[in-house]
Amino acid sequence: MNSNSTENKVRVNSEHNLIIQNFNSNDTGLYYCKRLEGETDEDEKYNYLVDLIFQENVTSVETGNFTDWRKYYEEYFVPINALFSESQGAEFSYMRNSLNIEMEIVTQWQPWGICEVCGRPKNEGIRKKTGFCRIRLTRKQMTNSSASLNPDEKFLTNAKAISCRSQILGRLVPGISNLTRIIPNFVQVQPCEGTCNPGKYNSLKLLCSIIRKLDAEGLGKGWKAGKTSAFKYRKTVVLAENSHLTVICPESTLENVVIWKRNGKVLKSGESVPPPNPEEEPRIIVDTFNTLYLVDVKESEEGNYTCQVDDVRMQQIVVFVISKAKILTQGLLKRCFVCRSRGELGSCKDPFTVNATQVELEKGVETVPCASGWCGKILETENALKEEYGVATQRMCLQRGPSDSEDRCAYTKWNYRRVLMCFCKGDLCNSGNKFKVSLPLLIVSFVITASRLTVRL
Repeated sequence: MNSNSTENKVRVNSEHNLIIQNFNSNDTGLYYCKRLEGETDEDEKYNYLVDLIFQENVTSVETGNFTDWRKYYEEYFVPINALFSESQGAEFSYMRNSLNIEMEIVTQWQPWGICEVCGRPKNEGIRKKTGFCRIRLTRKQMTNSSASLNPDEKFLTNAKAISCRSQILGRLVPGISNLTRIIPNFVQVQPCEGTCNPGKYNSLKLLCSIIRKLDAEGLGKGWKAGKTSAFKYRKTVVLAENSHLTVICPESTLENVVIWKRNGKVLKSGESVPPPNPEEEPRIIVDTFNTLYLVDVKESEEGNYTCQVDDVRMQQIVVFVISKAKILTQGLLKRCFVCRSRGELGSCKDPFTVNATQVELEKGVETVPCASGWCGKILETENALKEEYGVATQRMCLQRGPSDSEDRCAYTKWNYRRVLMCFCKGDLCNSGNKFKVSLPLLIVSFVITASRLTVRL
């Protein structure tokens, strides 16, 4: 310890605040404080689990209203939560069976910010709150002796929740960490009412007036204004080990400035990324024409790949790699069609004509890996004639299948609406041609409908 306390790495100041300088992985762990002697409730103690996180390796946060957050939840959280509860992979089994920890990705919301009204049209104020990606940890039972656990394991067994970018999680289960650390945070936006204080927000008002002037001149519109933090194109790709992938950034030409990134790190044009083993050939390459090549891929090539065109966030591709051994022993990971559309012109409607080879050409339709193997389709049927834009059809991956493991279609209530919901298990089975309708439920539904008509007559 240095005689000058301010130069010590760890110190407590005169106000009893703990200060840690140049924080690193060796400083993570459990910290606690208790009341001074002579004060009441001397036994009262406060515990703090301090973790170190990876630098944010996504280029932006997702932004939108609560409906957008639900889509964000279904896209990012649902597939990984299904793996947490059902996957038989080594790391998932280790967390569930060895450490007896159940994991679930959740959003931890911060308080709402102030209502932002200065520089905005009248009665169009907004307020924001940030939701951070967190992993909730639930200890099922205390079977392991703490003496047999290493420091990282002890940390997780004591924690109630950790960041999705926790470095402790990365050291203990790197495969799971690679899935969670690329999930962006979410900023929810909500309308509000308030009064602008010109003295307090004068600089903000000036900035907003400049932005409005640019928009009026047509210089700040659309994607090139950066008004949305999301990418224009997004998809998930599952590659077999030793396979190849070639990607051209959409809407780019040789005259554009194109920047590729992997997990937030820039991939320089005309260069390759050195592989983990120096004796191997490079497997991640961006040529001088800004085309991305993934060659002879292995698990180390997984990640979040993004491209920008003249500072426009154009495309995001999340790449997963499945080993050939897993493909041969367990069969290829099942996929589901994911889409939603409304009306006769929608790409998701029945009859569904898109197949696995055409999905890249159909905007709004994706194929995603589905951990449960169960796909679904929802057809909104209630008040169909009153819908201004027609009936909505949605196809998705289900977190879990029905309890009896039977494929079926049946009428049910979903989001307070009467819908026809179908379940099936298999690769891309929710194309619409493999569902069977539950006859007894249809008969009951017909009788109820007929009864209602009789009463009205």
